[in-house]
Amino acid sequence: MLLVLLLFQIIAVLGNVEHCVSKSLLMDLTDMVPQRQNITLSKCEEQLLELRKAWQDQQSWALKAMDASGEGFSNFMMGQSTWLGNRFTCRAVNEPMLLDMTSNNFRLLREISPIKFHYLVAYIESNSPWQLQVTIKPNALLHIGLCLPSSCDVPEVEQLIRRTIDENGSFRCWDMDAKLAYAKKPELKSHFFDSGAVQTLFVVAGVTFLLTLVASSGLGQYSRILACFDLGDNWQLAWKPVDPSQENRPINGLRVFTAFSLIGVHVIWYKYFSVDSSVEMLSKLASMTMRHTYWPSMVEIFFVVSGYLTVLNFIKDDQLQKDIASDGFLGNGRRYLRQFIHRYCRLAPLQFVIILMDVVVMEYQRQVSVLHINDPQDELCRRHAVRNLFFIQNLFPIGVMCGSWTWSLGCDMQLHMMAMLLLFTHTKHPKMVRWIIHLLLVLSVLLSIVLMEVNEVRSNFEELYHTNEWSYMSPFIRMLAYIIGGIYAFSQVKGTRTPFDLVLPNRWVRLGAVVGIGWLARLVTMDQLPTTSIIVSFMIILRVLVTSSASHLIICGTKSDNSDSYAPTRWLLALLQSESVQRISKFTYAIYLLNPIVIMYFYHSFSDQVYPDNTMMVMLTISCSVVCYVLAIVMTVLFEIPFNRLISLMTNSRSSSIQRKKSQ
Repeated sequence: MLLVLLLFQIIAVLGNVEHCVSKSLLMDLTDMVPQRQNITLSKCEEQLLELRKAWQDQQSWALKAMDASGEGFSNFMMGQSTWLGNRFTCRAVNEPMLLDMTSNNFRLLREISPIKFHYLVAYIESNSPWQLQVTIKPNALLHIGLCLPSSCDVPEVEQLIRRTIDENGSFRCWDMDAKLAYAKKPELKSHFFDSGAVQTLFVVAGVTFLLTLVASSGLGQYSRILACFDLGDNWQLAWKPVDPSQENRPINGLRVFTAFSLIGVHVIWYKYFSVDSSVEMLSKLASMTMRHTYWPSMVEIFFVVSGYLTVLNFIKDDQLQKDIASDGFLGNGRRYLRQFIHRYCRLAPLQFVIILMDVVVMEYQRQVSVLHINDPQDELCRRHAVRNLFFIQNLFPIGVMCGSWTWSLGCDMQLHMMAMLLLFTHTKHPKMVRWIIHLLLVLSVLLSIVLMEVNEVRSNFEELYHTNEWSYMSPFIRMLAYIIGGIYAFSQVKGTRTPFDLVLPNRWVRLGAVVGIGWLARLVTMDQLPTTSIIVSFMIILRVLVTSSASHLIICGTKSDNSDSYAPTRWLLALLQSESVQRISKFTYAIYLLNPIVIMYFYHSFSDQVYPDNTMMVMLTISCSVVCYVLAIVMTVLFEIPFNRLISLMTNSRSSSIQRKKSQ
C-alpha cells in the first residue's frame, strides 16, 4: 500500500508520466495531419502523410528523415536545450552520399526520397518547472531540428508546430507549458546585404582598401594624407623592433600576457552566455569567478599600465607642468581638451570598426546558425552604440551593453581623464591632490565591501553577478589598480620608496601578510564558500597583488641591471622582454577587441553545442588565440596604424599652425 502511494506521489510531481515518452517533434507533426478524405490538405500536409506512410513501411529515405530530426529531451533538467538531429543526414534524404567512398550500404547511401527535403530548426519555450532556472540569464529555448519536405515553408511549419503543441504530443513531458518562439531555415538570406550595418562596413572597408591601394601604388609620396595608408610603411611600423629607450619592454609583455589570458576567460564566459546553459558550463563559470578569481583579475594589469604611463609621462614633462602652473583656467581647459581628444582618437577608430564587425557577424549568425542568439549584440548596438561613442558603456547594465567586453575601455577613458584633472591640479595644489588620492584609494578598497553588506548580497555567483555595475565595471572599483600604477610611476620619477616598501617595510610584516592571504585563500577554496565580505576582501587583495606585481616588473624593466632581483623576477622579465613577445605587443589592442567576436562566431558556427570538457576548452582557447592574432595583424595594419597616423598628422599640423600664430 505504501508503495502504491509513493508511485502516486511521483506521478503527481512529474506530471503525466504515461505520455512522457521519447518521441520526435517530426513524428508529432506527421501524426497530427488528418487522414480523412473530405479534408483539403496543403501540399506540405500531403507530403507529411506520405512521409508517415513511408516510415511505417520502413522505407530508407523516410527513416533517414526521422533520424535526421531531433528527438527526446535527454538531460533537459540539467540545462541541455539542443536536440538538433543532423543536417548532413537530412541531405542524405535528397542525394546519394559517399559515392567516392564505397559501393556498399545501398539503402542507406543511395536510395533517395521522391520528395525534396530541407532542414529547419524550431525554437520552443518550455516553461517547465523542471528546467534549470537562474536569474542571470533567461531560460534557454529548446532547439529541435526538423528534416521536413521542402514544400513546408517556415510560416506553415510554425503554424503546424503550434497546433501540435496545443495537442500536447511530446511536450507533455516535464510539466511543460510549451510555446513556439519561432522557426527558421538556417541559411543566408538575400536581404542580409540590405542591412545598414553591412553596407556601412562595406563602405568603411572599401574606402580604406581604396586609399591603401592608391597610397601603395606610389601616389602616397605626393600627399601626406595618402601616405598614412601606405601598406608597406604600415607593415614595417607594425613589425618594427621595440626601442628600449622609448618603450618599457615589460609593459609590452604584460599587455600581451593579459590579452591572451582574457581570451581564456572569454572562452568560458561567452560559451555560457551565448550558447550553453548547461550545469557543466555554469559550474565552470562560477568556479572561475568565485574560486579562481586570479584569472579574471588579470584585467587589472591594463589599468596598472594605463595609470603608470599617464602619471610617468606627465611628471617627466617639466615644461608642461610649468606651463600649467603659470596659465589660467581657459588655457588649461584647452590643454585638458587636447589631452581628451588625443586619448579619444587613440581608442575610438578601431573600436568603431570592430563593433561594426560585431554587428555584421551577429546579423550573419542570426540567419545561418542553428543556435539561438542569446547575446543579441546586433540589436543592442543599434540601440546603444552611442554609449560606446562617448566611452560611457560601463555605466549601464551588462545585459544591455553594446560590446559587453568593452566596459574596460569606458573605465580606462574615465580614469584617464580623472587622472589628468588631478595631475593638472597637482601643479598648483600638490598636498591637496595627495590627500584626494589617499581618500580615493580608501574609497576604492572599501566601496564594494560596504555595498555588499548594505545590499545583503549572499556568497554565490548568481547574486554577485547582479552587482556587476558597481562591483566590477565601475571606475571607482578599477581606480585601485590605476592609482597603484600611478603611485609607482611617481615614486620612480621622484626617487621615493614604492608603495610595497611603505606598506610592507620588513620581512616580518611580509610574513604576516603571506599568512593572512593563505588563510583567506583556504577559506575561499573550501567546499562551503565563506561570507560575501570575505570573498570580496580576498578579491581586493588579489587585485592588489596582481597590480603590485605588475608594477614591480615594470619598475624592474627600467633598470639596466636586474642581477640583484630574485630568480623568478629575472625569468619573468626575460619572458616579457623576449623579441617574439615584443612583436606581438603591437597587436594587443586589436586582440583584446576582436577575441569575443571570434569566440562567439566559433560557437554559433558549430552544428551543435560543443560539450564543455576541459580538453575542448583548452583547444578552443588555443585556436581562438591563433585566429585573433592573425586577424589582429590585419586590423592593425589596415585600420589602426593608418588612422592613428592620420589623426596624428592632423593634430600635429594644427599644433604647428597655433605655434606659428603665437610666434607672430
